[in-house]
Amino acid sequence: MRTEILIFLLLLSGLTITAQNIDQTQLDRFISHIESNNQGVGAVSVFKEGKEVYHRSFGQDSITGLKWNQHSKYQIGSITKVFTAVLIWKLIEEGKLSPDDKLVQFYPQIPNAGKITIKNLLEHSSGIKRDYSNKPDNKNWLLESEVSDKEIIHEITRQGIDFEPGDSVAYSNSAYYLLKNIVEQKYGKGYGKVLQKEIIKPNGLKDFVAADMNLQHLFSSYQYNYLDAAWQTKPDYVYRNIIGVGDIATLPSQLNKFFYNLFQGKVVKPETLQQMLPSEKEDFGRNLAGINFYTTKTYGHAGDTKGTHSLVVFDPETNIGFSVSLIGQRYPKNDFYIAIYNAIYTDKKELPYFAAVQDLKKHEGVYYNQAYDLTLKVYMDAESGLMCEDVGAEASFLLTPYAAQKFKFDQFGIKIEFKENQILFTQEGERITLTRQP
Repeated sequence: MRTEILIFLLLLSGLTITAQNIDQTQLDRFISHIESNNQGVGAVSVFKEGKEVYHRSFGQDSITGLKWNQHSKYQIGSITKVFTAVLIWKLIEEGKLSPDDKLVQFYPQIPNAGKITIKNLLEHSSGIKRDYSNKPDNKNWLLESEVSDKEIIHEITRQGIDFEPGDSVAYSNSAYYLLKNIVEQKYGKGYGKVLQKEIIKPNGLKDFVAADMNLQHLFSSYQYNYLDAAWQTKPDYVYRNIIGVGDIATLPSQLNKFFYNLFQGKVVKPETLQQMLPSEKEDFGRNLAGINFYTTKTYGHAGDTKGTHSLVVFDPETNIGFSVSLIGQRYPKNDFYIAIYNAIYTDKKELPYFAAVQDLKKHEGVYYNQAYDLTLKVYMDAESGLMCEDVGAEASFLLTPYAAQKFKFDQFGIKIEFKENQILFTQEGERITLTRQP
């Protein structure tokens, strides 16, 4: 449900930006590289002028016992908010709601309800604390069982506000839960039934469901276990607890189809769409994010659950859109998204370097340098992979391979090269050799 909106501000020179003829060979080359190295599981879809020009599912066969078909749906997390926002905007177009309407009309018990507007809720400027899932006395309460609407509203009310409406912007899942409830109140029916009438049927989205609909053919979330070298099911939300906030499940192709229709004026009026888009100084808009890749300006949204990760973007200049859903990731999701951008928009052809799990395990051990009194413990972590612990500082960091026997941790500018029973440790120009202890 929590999302990390991707904002690429890479206004650089040196790359050819084309996006006129989508290089399917390069897309296949990258995804085959991911699949053959067991780095992720998911699907990619690319549209141009409203037609799918590329689609590929990958990695599913690496999950033991997984049964799936072409209709198996991916949880899209906070991309759900785009659809909740569209339903609010449709109510505004119909004169049933105004951006200036106050929350007090619906939830007078919420702090600052007399000041918070529908517009504030849409653009994350309400000041309502960001996440009702973070309940201090039970952080897993939305994962364990279905909870009542009354309990959720009580928690949102209890958490209160962080700032006055309009004074700042802070992404708020709680605000979108309230918007979902306003949608249901105004339409007089459940969220899924509203989606069916207003979004699914008019846009021909056959594989598209909310958590209060008939749920079939849904992918679970997966976590790679480095100790067992296998994908394992990862606990995720009870999705009825996050309806309208992060519950929708669909296919990447369906997201592309909807976004194309949205930008062609087939979902809301063009003037409404303009109000949804962010200004130059905004990130989220009301609720479409700006995602800049070099000189190309695209719009979309990212979405994450506890174990699935998705992104959908649309380029109104070329009518190109793409969507990615991952139910399991070892290669970082943002790097994956950037690689898809590169395959569509640039002539970059470099592939990331991956090390086999058995090649990671062989580096485990304790390494020591007497002159510096430095001890590094290298070990495999089940969820993360190869880790390095500075024993004296009691600090651990992930080692990311970038070449044979070579690893890095960019945050601290660390590079490590493994040689026979030794580590060459480099940081800020200083090079230290450590020897593996018996």
